[in-house]
Amino acid sequence: MTDYYDVLQVAPGADPEVIEAAYRRLARKWHPDTNASAEAATMIRDLNEAYEVLSDPGRRRQYDATRAVGQFGASAGGGNSLAMAAIAIGGLLMFARFGRAALPLLVLGAAAFLWLRQARR
Repeated sequence: MTDYYDVLQVAPGADPEVIEAAYRRLARKWHPDTNASAEAATMIRDLNEAYEVLSDPGRRRQYDATRAVGQFGASAGGGNSLAMAAIAIGGLLMFARFGRAALPLLVLGAAAFLWLRQARR
């Protein structure tokens, strides 16, 4: 997955004005009319895509959520394994008569599982 913040060379917490300024600066540099290199067309396409997402507040929030989940491996299919492990350990502790000590682990694991499942949609 392409990191739009890297493409525009801005920090993830950058203000909209900073994103726009970075886009304009890089678009001038990579526009095929002013840059004859073979990678210019690819770069301007990536810049346009990144700016399209990051300049729209709703799409940016959705992208940030997807990006955060992707950093922990959930987008690759392995993110649920940690949540499932917490649920399994909590269940084993319940059966081993640890009672209340295992309940927070079960709740946390179930919440993480549901959050990761929702974030993938």
